[in-house]
Amino acid sequence: MERKQAYQVIGDELERWGQITCVHWLHGFSENCQVVSFGTGRGLFLIYQQEKKVVSFSLGANIELTCTVTAGL
Repeated sequence: MERKQAYQVIGDELERWGQITCVHWLHGFSENCQVVSFGTGRGLFLIYQQEKKVVSFSLGANIELTCTVTAGL
């Protein structure tokens, strides 16, 4: 397996994310940057973007999703 060097680690300093459950590159989202999104086991949906002239990704949006389950009658 070919190995590559990591150039950035996106971390959860506040330990709110939990397990990352999905990752999706948003192609065509913007012509000026690359965008990656991921969801977490604790209901967070994060979007990181990388401007064309910048080396690292930065947080573009942090959305907390909640779900309410009610028992059927």
